Amino acid sequence: MLVSIHLTTFCQAASGWLERAIASVLEQTYADFELICYDDGSYDGTAQLLARFASEDRRVRVITGSPNLNSVAKSLGRCFLARSPEAGAITWMFDDNILAPDALQTLVSAMERTGADVVYGQTRIMTVDGSSWLIGTREPEVIGASFQATSADVPNAGILIRPEVFERSGWYDSSIILRRSCDWDLFRRIWSSGSTIVKVDHVCATEFGELSPSSLRNSFDTSFELMKRYVRLRDEIGFRLDVASATYGPADVVPEGAWSKDELSYIYHGFVRYFVSVGNLGKAAEWGNEIVSLNGLDDDLVVKNLRRKFGDQPEILEAVVSGLFARRVADPAVSIVRYSFKREVAEYLQRRIRTAKSQAARVYWKVAFHVLRRVWRSLPR
Repeated sequence: MLVSIHLTTFCQAASGWLERAIASVLEQTYADFELICYDDGSYDGTAQLLARFASEDRRVRVITGSPNLNSVAKSLGRCFLARSPEAGAITWMFDDNILAPDALQTLVSAMERTGADVVYGQTRIMTVDGSSWLIGTREPEVIGASFQATSADVPNAGILIRPEVFERSGWYDSSIILRRSCDWDLFRRIWSSGSTIVKVDHVCATEFGELSPSSLRNSFDTSFELMKRYVRLRDEIGFRLDVASATYGPADVVPEGAWSKDELSYIYHGFVRYFVSVGNLGKAAEWGNEIVSLNGLDDDLVVKNLRRKFGDQPEILEAVVSGLFARRVADPAVSIVRYSFKREVAEYLQRRIRTAKSQAARVYWKVAFHVLRRVWRSLPR
């Protein structure tokens, strides 16, 4: 069975992570695969690195994207649409992951033995203090019952899925609202699609995303409650989530519903951040205007003066305005505040571990850190 592996990357040539990730794929004991790499507009030598791998191994194909999408849903969608028609299963790879040498062999063997639509193993998540924890340890039925309580239960690396599953479940939703946890929404739909799902007890991948400042988990805040609200309203309206629509459709649609002003401000601010990150100042300007209007800032003295000075440069004006008033956007859900608090506490404990003057003190702070992590993971997100 041909396995189609899809990897998306942006400017990770110098870090060494991308090279290590691809090497772990090419070193698989199971050799019947294709690796489709999507270069999301990199400018640091990533293109040359990918070209070298493609020239050395015919199983590697490269898609060069421009401009930068900064969207896993859209870039992986382009990989999916470019896959070989002979591929019997797909899996995903990320530039901050490495695969165990026997990962594909283990997953393919389980899929062929059981006839399952989806097979997943475990992924080891590395933390900044050198410790780790596993995701993917729970049984399929337990995971299926937990999607309303947690956004992280299924590994998005050590998993194998038959392509026809997406005809029933749809693809990743590329909405900016779901940007940090679009995998939670996809897996929720896969689990409820009638697909046969099997777990294998094997660590298939290791993830280093927590160590990367450019990782979504470190660079993009989210609210689980807002994501659930968005998904409910989206499903009630019946948004199209086939691969082509999700890959090439707009990412800044807000379904109609009883959103509060604070919630909309938070969502619009996320839109501004996203469009600035991909260099689309025109769209950032549109949503900057929405923030100004929603919060009644049209008569603000600073806004008036900025509009007078930059009236003939609207993109610059609205980018400045949206950034200026970003701090006025209220965090609408407790989960956002909780996330910020947890991050501050975690950083404090990690700092105490690094600066401890004795082994005993280092052990003390490590124990405190690990106890808190276990407690946090046991709480609904």
